[in-house]
Amino acid sequence: MARENFGPRVAQVAAVALLIDYTVTVAVQTAAGSAAIVSAFPQLANIPVIGSNILVFISVVAVLIMCFINLRGIREAAGRSRSRPTCSPSPSRR
Repeated sequence: MARENFGPRVAQVAAVALLIDYTVTVAVQTAAGSAAIVSAFPQLANIPVIGSNILVFISVVAVLIMCFINLRGIREAAGRSRSRPTCSPSPSRR
């Protein structure tokens, strides 16, 4: 849509901005969630192997779990028959 209305350069800038936004959103949410978990359970910071890197470990695990769930959902959705598009008209009862 942006390419048709504003040209390829603006469409490319908009696409890059969306990708950066999606990446930063995931990073901020996982960092905040990890900090909240460690704040609720401070003894996690004392794990011998991980230690002070517990925030990074929890964040990476959370991102990997979300990626796995998203990929699984995409695979399952692709196996289903095509459903009616949301924007198509539906019969109304009078």
